[in-house]
Amino acid sequence: MKKSIMILGVHHLDNPNNGDMYKFHSGNVESEKRQAEIKELIMSLKKFNPTKIALELDTEINEKINIDYTNFLKGTFLLTTNEKHQIGFKLAKELGLNKLHCVNWNKVESHVPNILQWASENKCALWDELSKELAQDALETQDYLNNHTIKEFILKINQDEFAIKNHQFYMKLALISDGSNPIGAQWVSKYWYYRNMIIYKNLVDLFESNEDRILLIIGTAHVHLLKQFFNENGEYHVEDTIRYLI
Repeated sequence: MKKSIMILGVHHLDNPNNGDMYKFHSGNVESEKRQAEIKELIMSLKKFNPTKIALELDTEINEKINIDYTNFLKGTFLLTTNEKHQIGFKLAKELGLNKLHCVNWNKVESHVPNILQWASENKCALWDELSKELAQDALETQDYLNNHTIKEFILKINQDEFAIKNHQFYMKLALISDGSNPIGAQWVSKYWYYRNMIIYKNLVDLFESNEDRILLIIGTAHVHLLKQFFNENGEYHVEDTIRYLI
């Protein structure tokens, strides 16, 4: 029996200023309509019956997050509109879990170039092309969200073709160079791949037995790589997220 993990790609419900190039707006997450949609999503995810829920939050704040979660269970903590609270906290409560797990790593390293800053300061035809393509995709995806439920949108962004297209952006980004300086390859390998590899390691560390079933709630851009890492490990069963959403 292999250890089981389900990787749920999500958008950031609270539209944080986190450096993402494009954000998707869910409207008023606290409205009766959106709250009903989130409840529908949670009941679908509950069918996976995870023994642990992992969140895209830095490991350093794990203790704080669980203090917040404990207070939420007591009725003394008011949830924000971010997906960690709206999906993670609410699902954990529904399942009767006593804690959540922060597995993210996201740090600025001096040896890794800031590709967004470089792109804003330098003329680059490939970057212009990628930015235009990404902007068009974002418009189409936002239009879909505007006209569908949260669950329907989460279903869409967890399709394999959506995850692959996300990953292809990073593969093209890796080709950006500043003369002889392969700035794109440096950023993709030393930040993006490294970050996902650390998240993968943190998730592996959560497994205590083959009975564990871990649900990871994370930005959809991470889905392709994390599934790849777990599949290639060979000791884990990567659950089909889609079958719990349809």
